[in-house]
Amino acid sequence: MLILLGFIAGLGATTVIDCISLLGARSAHWTQTAIRAHKVTKPLIISGAILKTMGEVHLYRLIDYPLFHLEVWLNSILLINACLLVFWASPYLLRKEKQNQDLEILPASFLRIVIPSFIVSFVVWWTSFALFALTLIYLIQK
Repeated sequence: MLILLGFIAGLGATTVIDCISLLGARSAHWTQTAIRAHKVTKPLIISGAILKTMGEVHLYRLIDYPLFHLEVWLNSILLINACLLVFWASPYLLRKEKQNQDLEILPASFLRIVIPSFIVSFVVWWTSFALFALTLIYLIQK
């Protein structure tokens, strides 16, 4: 159950903020929307990742699952990526908002780092979800 709650919160919030942020790469309106939305999605993504990881640790202690090590790598990538977004990108966006520059399109130098980070986040969350689906199939067949 923790894993599902983690995916609902984390994957859902990641999908929303990634879509809004990609629109914000070319639109002042969507830039402002992304800056405001990330205040809500950031805690959802963090709590989702924590819930997912806690659920996986509990589940994978109970079963012998061959893809466990891949999940550990994926969770590590999520953690590293989250640190970049939480400790570098988020403070930058909050500063832009505080300086009333949230209606300006973000600079290309910022986007060159953040867009790949969003893509990594999106791909890792969905890959992890697919692995969870495989885990469920594995458990049903066992």
